[in-house]
Amino acid sequence: MFIGSVCQQVRDWFASNAELFEGRTVLSGCCGNFTIETVLSASQHRPGIIVSNDISLYTSALGAYFTNYRLGRLKAKSSEWCWLNDYLKSEKEKIHNYATVVSLMADYALKYIKMTENAGEVTQGHAQQSS
Repeated sequence: MFIGSVCQQVRDWFASNAELFEGRTVLSGCCGNFTIETVLSASQHRPGIIVSNDISLYTSALGAYFTNYRLGRLKAKSSEWCWLNDYLKSEKEKIHNYATVVSLMADYALKYIKMTENAGEVTQGHAQQSS
């Protein structure tokens, strides 16, 4: 099962085989931290074009930072999170705080899952069957 990070052996393979991608278009799905893209871009045998995608908020913030893309209007809608709007005004603030908020939300979610697992209500995000 993929757990969200690319292991060192895979990074090493891409680094030592970067010439296979030199001048070519590389498509990277579910890119996460842009690990493969970073490894290939650091090589002297760089790809011609790298196209990446991911659906996470964290990756959107990283992608905007790496490509100088403007995130546009970001606004927290939930009353629980509306205090964040004061921190989403400038482009630099948006990118940094966006990544921080995603990290905090992930931490909160993991604590919630652990708490409910301990209570016997949830096992790895799925409702537990009662016997």
